[in-house]
Amino acid sequence: MYRWPNNTVVYNMDSPPFERSEIDLVERSLKAIEDVTCVKFVKRTDEDYFVNLTANSGCSSQVGYQTKFQNGPQILNLSRQGCLYTGTIIHEFLHTLGFYHSQSAPNRDNYVTINWENIQKGKENNFVKYGANSVTDFDIEYDLLSIMHYGAFYFSANLEPTIVPHDSAFKELIGQRKGLSEKDIARINKMYNCN
Repeated sequence: MYRWPNNTVVYNMDSPPFERSEIDLVERSLKAIEDVTCVKFVKRTDEDYFVNLTANSGCSSQVGYQTKFQNGPQILNLSRQGCLYTGTIIHEFLHTLGFYHSQSAPNRDNYVTINWENIQKGKENNFVKYGANSVTDFDIEYDLLSIMHYGAFYFSANLEPTIVPHDSAFKELIGQRKGLSEKDIARINKMYNCN
């Protein structure tokens, strides 16, 4: 995984399309990551490699530091309809830092069952399990409370669950977007070699 050099993500967020209140929300969300890690987010001045925030449809980000491998900036998309919430912003910036969805972890089958028959056609890629050579857990146990975990009904085609935790106590808890879990924080700090 390509990590951001010097533990610093350079980003650009223009007004328009974003309003000042939306820019403030993004800045507060990034501070929530900075407050518990050694990662920093800085606004672009003249840097060549950076993340450019757009407001097209959907919420999405490339995974890890990609800008030096492509022409132009990395794109992190936050639609103004549905993506401008603290938890969603943190989730997308964790992709930018290099994290995949929790349910893509190699050991996910020990903790959750994926109900493939309930997933919308064409959305199955969101539930693909990666090998240990692609995704590492940094020796931190699988996290059903991660901000990177999908909820039980994400991409459901029939109002039936797409993800079922083996521990039923987590059925209503997976997919939380309130903030970083303790294990999220630990993983960021391990990935970026924070003290």
